[in-house]
Amino acid sequence: MGSYPFKIMLQQVSPEMQELLSKHAWCAQLLGDPTLIPIETPSRVVKPGTENSFLAQTLRGKDAITACQSFYKLPLPSPMNSKSDSDSDSVKVGELQTLSFLGSGLNGHEDICHGGFLSLALDEIMALIVRLYPKALNPYTVYLNVTFKKPLPTPAVILYRAWFTKLRGRKMWVAATVEDGEGGLYATGESLFVDVKEKL
Repeated sequence: MGSYPFKIMLQQVSPEMQELLSKHAWCAQLLGDPTLIPIETPSRVVKPGTENSFLAQTLRGKDAITACQSFYKLPLPSPMNSKSDSDSDSVKVGELQTLSFLGSGLNGHEDICHGGFLSLALDEIMALIVRLYPKALNPYTVYLNVTFKKPLPTPAVILYRAWFTKLRGRKMWVAATVEDGEGGLYATGESLFVDVKEKL
């Protein structure tokens, strides 16, 4: 993992995913970004028990989440004279970005992705960046606020982005967006996670 501030699992972009992404100019640009490191998407990994079963199994398929690829974005260098404190740590841990291919099986209105799915997706991308943070051992969502900006037509290729806005003790504040990589913004989210001492 080198000096990365995340508990990341490196995973090269598969030839199949590269072929899918190459069909969209903005996706191809992401692949060529040297600050983006391809990593595993933990919620898409089928586990022995029922953890992540909703995303790893139920929503996997040609009419739901057809393909997915995550990236860890390296943090910007800190200014020479900046002071280190709990709130500024969020700058040092970088950002999580995930490309996702969505099918029409996620619709609410005709040809429009269901807002409930976008809420789920925002919660999950924010949970992913929290789970990758070394100091978060057993995090749970305390609240999730979602703002819908405009309808998301399907099928679609979207980009989720998530980053920490504040870190303080066992509390972690996170923000996220649902975008199309070409200036389109479909939803934003903000959430608070708390690292609990024992499993609920």
